Amino acid sequence: MINRKFITVTILILLTAFIVYATLFKTVHHKEIKINASVPVIHREISSLNKIAKWFLPFATADTNSNKIIKQESVAYENSSLKITNIIGYSAQYEVTENENSKPILFNVMPDTGHYSKVTATYTATLWQHIFNSNKIIQQTEKSLENLKDYIGDAKKMYGYDVEMTSVTDTTFLFSSKVVSKLEKKAAFKTLYE
Repeated sequence: MINRKFITVTILILLTAFIVYATLFKTVHHKEIKINASVPVIHREISSLNKIAKWFLPFATADTNSNKIIKQESVAYENSSLKITNIIGYSAQYEVTENENSKPILFNVMPDTGHYSKVTATYTATLWQHIFNSNKIIQQTEKSLENLKDYIGDAKKMYGYDVEMTSVTDTTFLFSSKVVSKLEKKAAFKTLYE
């Protein structure tokens, strides 16, 4: 009987300790994605408010006329805003606000194999928020990574027009030589390219 009570109390204490830990203590979490683009191309996308508004949620889904860029410091839409707080190397730190909640998010770009780059979003959250995906800012940040990948992979979205590959046959070859005196050099060059 005592063993049963002891086991029950121990389980309750452990369960309570886990719930307290999972809801109160924040830890650092990472979400990583590979994108088929060079580091400088991706860095331009994560370090400019005009470009961030095209792929970061909720700004990317809003009408572009609804997004407001305020003094090149932040972009805002309805109850959401994003402010670039720091850019160091190929990293950009944002302060993302949704209603009254605010959270710092770090985007880091690193080279990977071939022409690919790794983009990592780093944020702090409780274990509870991470397991149950209960923080809207974190949800939007993780979806925004996928949006960034799709945005960079779609030339029409990124450049405003379709980029198509076409084969071009170059038939201009120059296989001519001519020996001329120094006085006739100018005239000879002219006839060579006409």
